[in-house]
Amino acid sequence: MVGVKKAVIKKEVLLSEMKRKKVLSMKELASNTGISQSTLSLIMNGKRSPGSKVIGSMIAYFECSFERLFFYDTPLTKVNNK
Repeated sequence: MVGVKKAVIKKEVLLSEMKRKKVLSMKELASNTGISQSTLSLIMNGKRSPGSKVIGSMIAYFECSFERLFFYDTPLTKVNNK
């Protein structure tokens, strides 16, 4: 069984980057990145995985790498030990 990788935002890093850029709210971040507030909220609450557009917007805005802001969450798979 092969698991599907999904990107997950590193919340602590995002908040640190927001502070560095002097972004005071998610509303301001949404406006600056072109990502809707509702999408940001879903991503921050773990109810949605960011797509390529969101990832690209965040990386471009914060001028950082994928690895700085995101990681891949891989589901555990059952391994048969025989």
